[in-house]
Amino acid sequence: MQGEVELFLGTAGQTVMTAMAGDAYRAAKQAIVSVWHRFIPFGAEALDGELEQAHSQLVAAQAAGNPETERDLAARWQQALQPLFAADPGAVEALWAALVDAGVLMPPAAPSQAQTGDRRLVAKADGHARVYQAGNDLHVSER
Repeated sequence: MQGEVELFLGTAGQTVMTAMAGDAYRAAKQAIVSVWHRFIPFGAEALDGELEQAHSQLVAAQAAGNPETERDLAARWQQALQPLFAADPGAVEALWAALVDAGVLMPPAAPSQAQTGDRRLVAKADGHARVYQAGNDLHVSER
């Protein structure tokens, strides 16, 4: 789990904005506000409003096909989350766990499913060929 949390630290802003764009955005927002309130009691209500505003901006940007706004929002939220992460080293793991519990992030793989070693996938396709590659399960449904 430690590796997932470390990865999350570097991508928290993007992860939060991806969650805020999805169907589970209310659960994501509640998880974020709850963790914020636990580590930094003041400002949680304002954060709730800011997340709601970010959701509206994100939905509008996606509808307009504006990926720059999406990237800007992710960068802004990466920065906005830094006071939470600075308040307590456990806040990163707490936010990650709250988003997993809310169904926004996938839980870590069980040790029996953990991937080990390096994988290098190389493929070449010509003409109308298709290439499907995966380092784990792959399900393809073509009609």
